[in-house]
Amino acid sequence: MDSKGAVFCKYCKEEISGNFCSNCGQPLSLNRIDGKYILTEVSRVLNFDRGFLYTVKRLLIKPGETVRDFLENDRRRLVKPVVFLLFCSVIYALVQQWLHFEDTYYASTQNEQLKDSYILVLSDWMRNHYGFTNIIMAIFMAPWLRWFYKKAGYNIYENLILLFFLMGMGMLIATLFGMVEGIFNLPVFIAGTTIAIAYSIWGIGQFFPGRRWVAYLKATLVYAMGYLSIVVVFAIIGILLDIVLK
Repeated sequence: MDSKGAVFCKYCKEEISGNFCSNCGQPLSLNRIDGKYILTEVSRVLNFDRGFLYTVKRLLIKPGETVRDFLENDRRRLVKPVVFLLFCSVIYALVQQWLHFEDTYYASTQNEQLKDSYILVLSDWMRNHYGFTNIIMAIFMAPWLRWFYKKAGYNIYENLILLFFLMGMGMLIATLFGMVEGIFNLPVFIAGTTIAIAYSIWGIGQFFPGRRWVAYLKATLVYAMGYLSIVVVFAIIGILLDIVLK
């Protein structure tokens, strides 16, 4: 407040005439954080009209249409894509640490010839940092998505948004099947990961215009080329580290 009684926003320095800044939307004053604030924030996350559960519901039913609407119309109701992917990855990691449902599969893929290689070190890092691994995976897939669907007109960043949402849902699907395997001792985790991949392919095919079978074929190629790219790049990095550091 200045000498004339005018009140200015602490963030953008614009004059405020009400309880909120008309320029940036910030409130004149923030309420103190208390139990009511925490309950309000939790209810927003769990709200089926917006927030995390709403995002999951929409992506589960109509993934392509939901992401397209997020890009072109309404970005207020869904959780932000990077936050959604990281949050889903954290859920997966916590459940895996609790139930260890993927340990048997991971142990069966170990190669004795690579036990002292940085390739295995990188593999372990990816396994222990699902959030970052999924972001890296999406970054490798996005150029292929852009190349296969260049006529659709979406740029690489919009393609990344699509991948972040779909891969986040894929983590939740894998988590669900992992819980079933860990709790009931039923070997369904591999089926869950297969369904998660199929879901991503379905979501990509639904997002882009054109004949459905062509879209799904392209989506399958995108997923395969993206996975192959990250495996090749990490293998090359591991080999170079073996040469330089050993």
